[in-house]
Amino acid sequence: MSSRRLSVLSSVLFGTFFSLPLFGQLQNVVINTQDTLACRVRTAQVEKVTVAPGGTSVSLTTVAGETVDFPADEFMNLEVRQAMAPIVNYRHNVENPYVQRFVHHTVYDTLDYSYSVVEDFIDLKKRRDFPNPLVFRLRPVANGVEPMTPYPGGCSLQISRSDDFSKSPLLPMPGDSAVVYDLTPGDTVRYRIVSNATGVRLQQGVAAIEGQVRMIYLESVDNVRDIGGWPVLGGGHIRYGMLYRGSKLHTAGTTFISDDDVQRMRDLGIRAEFDLRGRTEANNAEAQYAYSRLGKDVPYDIVNAGCIAYMAIFDKPATIALEWRKMYYRFKQGVPLFYHCSRGCDRVGTLTLLIEGVLGVSENDLCLDYELSSFCGKDGLRHRNERYLHPDYDFEAVMRTIKSYPGETLRDKFEYYLVRVCGVSASEIEAFRKGMIVPDVHWRPERPKR
Repeated sequence: MSSRRLSVLSSVLFGTFFSLPLFGQLQNVVINTQDTLACRVRTAQVEKVTVAPGGTSVSLTTVAGETVDFPADEFMNLEVRQAMAPIVNYRHNVENPYVQRFVHHTVYDTLDYSYSVVEDFIDLKKRRDFPNPLVFRLRPVANGVEPMTPYPGGCSLQISRSDDFSKSPLLPMPGDSAVVYDLTPGDTVRYRIVSNATGVRLQQGVAAIEGQVRMIYLESVDNVRDIGGWPVLGGGHIRYGMLYRGSKLHTAGTTFISDDDVQRMRDLGIRAEFDLRGRTEANNAEAQYAYSRLGKDVPYDIVNAGCIAYMAIFDKPATIALEWRKMYYRFKQGVPLFYHCSRGCDRVGTLTLLIEGVLGVSENDLCLDYELSSFCGKDGLRHRNERYLHPDYDFEAVMRTIKSYPGETLRDKFEYYLVRVCGVSASEIEAFRKGMIVPDVHWRPERPKR
């Protein structure tokens, strides 16, 4: 390409792309069977880029009517083609609409535990404990006027937290779209869509992930969620990606979790499992059953006699101290932990209540998180006024007892219980708060590097 043409092309391209709004102005991109690129551009600088009959040359036309012609093989230079990849940004909430309405529009009277509204948001016949997926789509493409879908040769998606995509796997995009679950609120991830045939970028941008409740998408195991995201007293929220709660993965020789879901949990970074059921219930008295189904490299902790829930925590504080030590040990290691009982509701719900309470979650939000198990269906149905349904499950009595302890705030009262009643170290609680509470973040769109 001549120096004049290169100068003109460079000035047009760089002038165009640095002035583009973040949601992209390149309207249509396609590589045809001759592997030549044609795109139609709408900006103040460039009107269109077209391919001559036979694909022998390419013309770039500005809105002023100036045309730059150059051979197609020169235009197909990789750097030039990838510079033409349109920018399309996403802003996505991970909460499904039922969870979103329940969590952000429910304010309980914490002096009146006689009622619950969770059943207004759930369906007892089916699961609603899935996150809202982000669907990445390749913008409509065309060769001239006729649309071409799917993209010739197919395409794949790559996602990365940085500009380095070298370790990002290629995710297939059947029908020019890809569904992605389990993204983390507060993150801004980069993505690109590439041609399978040529490896050239076809589209790129950033996705700003929003929301609060981070449910985890598993088909074979329900009621799984990250406890992160809840706002705490004094500002900030619970850190994501460290503590996950849920239901059982196995019982004795029966494994419930599928291989695909094992991989999903490993992709989350989970590298420790804490089983609250006890060896008798889990039938792990036999050594061949006492291992994590998440992999041989995942340590498996279990309390011999099983853990406890609700008012039993005040009768057996030593058991709660043991639960704390096992959880805190993994936290100190910096190892993301999955802890579970059978349904992920009662024993897990009680331990979560203590964890979130001592971190400073409000009473209303403690009620909401407890009731979120109801979104997995009738087997997970739990109400904050549980004593009216199941006499053994008295969530209100637990809260009433905690609130009877000394302390200026509810957080102080949870700390009093753990330190003075259970014997947990106050310095551990301080370190736990320091590591598990992070500042709130707000999305700022970033232009991907070319």
